[in-house]
Amino acid sequence: MIHLAREPCSRSGEDWRYYQGACGDDRESPVMYDAKEAWEYSVEGTSLYEDFVADDVELLQFNENRKESSARSATSKTTSEEGNESSATDLFDLRPSSKIIDKVLFIWHTALMMACLFLILIGILLRFHFTDIVTNSVKSHPAFSEYEKFVIFRAQPKEFIFGDLTQTLGNALIVLNSVHILCTMMYMSFQIHQNQFTLPLVSLVSGTIVLMEVTVTNIYMDETSAASIAAKKQLQGKLKDVYLVEDSSTFSVTYDILALWGQCCGITEKYNFAANTNLKFSLKTDSRRRTIQYPPTCCNVSLFLLSKGAFEAVKECAMTGEGTYSEGCYFVLYNWLNNYCGFYSIATLLQLFDMFIHILLYHKLITVFGKFAETNASRP
Repeated sequence: MIHLAREPCSRSGEDWRYYQGACGDDRESPVMYDAKEAWEYSVEGTSLYEDFVADDVELLQFNENRKESSARSATSKTTSEEGNESSATDLFDLRPSSKIIDKVLFIWHTALMMACLFLILIGILLRFHFTDIVTNSVKSHPAFSEYEKFVIFRAQPKEFIFGDLTQTLGNALIVLNSVHILCTMMYMSFQIHQNQFTLPLVSLVSGTIVLMEVTVTNIYMDETSAASIAAKKQLQGKLKDVYLVEDSSTFSVTYDILALWGQCCGITEKYNFAANTNLKFSLKTDSRRRTIQYPPTCCNVSLFLLSKGAFEAVKECAMTGEGTYSEGCYFVLYNWLNNYCGFYSIATLLQLFDMFIHILLYHKLITVFGKFAETNASRP
C-alpha cells in the first residue's frame, strides 16, 4: 500500500521523491516519479483521501447523532417513568401540593385539636367534678350558714346522681373528642399521613363522630325525648317515695343541695311535692314535727339572708308555700347544660367543616388515582 504525503519528503531539481511507506520511512528502494506525474497523482490521491475522510466524518457524525437520539429517548423514557413513579408516590402522599395550603391546614388542624381538648376538659368537669362545682358554689354563698340549719351537708355523697345528664354528656365529650384528636394526629403525622388508607379512614371516623355527637345531643338534650321523659319519671318517683326533709339519705341530700344551687323546687315544677305526704319539719323548740307543703330548700334565697328571723321566715314559707321557687330542678340543670351546648354546637360545626375538608381531599385523591390508572392503561 502506497501512502501519499501532502508535502514532499525530499526534493532534487524538478523531481519529487515519494517513497514506499510514510515520510520518514527509512526503508530502501524508493519509487521515483517525474514531477508532473507525481503532482497529478498527488492531487488525485489527496482528493480521494479527503473524500474518504469526509465520508468517515459524515459516518461518525451520523453515529453520534444516533447515539444522542438514543440517549434522549432513554432519558425521556426514564423521566416519564420517574414522573409516573412520582405521580404514584404523590398519589398516596396526602400532603397538599402547595406549601401555603399545607401551612393553612396545619394551623387549622392544630386549632381544631385545641378545641377538642377544651371539650375534653369540659367533659371531665361534668363527669367527675360536677359535685364539687355545685358544692363549692353553695358553700361560698352568703346564706350558707342558714342553709346548714336545714340541710345535712355532712351526709353529702361523693357524686350527685340526679338523672344521667352530666354523666352521659361528660362521657360523650371525653370519648368522642379524644377519638377526633387521634384522627387529626393521624392526618398530621407524616409517616401515617403517607399511608393510602389514612385519609378515607379519617374522613369516615370524623363523619361518625359528628353523627354520634348530634345523636347524643338530640337524645339527651331534648325535653321530649324518651330518655329525658324516663329520667324525669324516675326522679319524680324518688321524690315521692324516698325524699324526706332533714334526711341524710343520698337522694335527699343530693336534691337539697341542687335545689339551693339552682334555686328551684321539685323535679319539673314545685307541684311535684303535692303527692308527697311525708314532708314534715319542726323547730328545735317544737314538741312534734309539723306537716309542710314544700321543703325549706324550695324557699327563696332572700328569706335565708334575713338578718333576723330567717329561720322562722323559711319555716313559714315551707308551710304556706309563699315565696317558693316554681321552676323544677331538672329543668334548671337542663338549662344550665343547654347554655354550654351553644359552644358545643359551634365545635360540632367546626368538626363537620373539617370532615368536609377531608372529603374534598379524598375526592382529589380519587381523581388523581383515576387519571394515573388511565395513563397506565393507555400505555402500550
